Amino acid sequence: MQSEKRRVFSIGAWSPALRSLLNSRIEPCGCVIGVYEVWSGDTVAVVDVPHPECARGHRVGDVEPALEPARQ
Repeated sequence: MQSEKRRVFSIGAWSPALRSLLNSRIEPCGCVIGVYEVWSGDTVAVVDVPHPECARGHRVGDVEPALEPARQ
């Protein structure tokens, strides 16, 4: 059974679930990942700009649990 990747819902370029950008970084695959705080106070890593040749197949809005920062 294949699991679906979570994606961030957005209206235009605005995502109502995301409260604020905490950090961003470029991953080894070349994609730009934004780390956001959500309204509950948790953090989530979202693919903001996928690299055209990304080997992992990232798309805009993909939520990447493996890239989320450790909870403190």
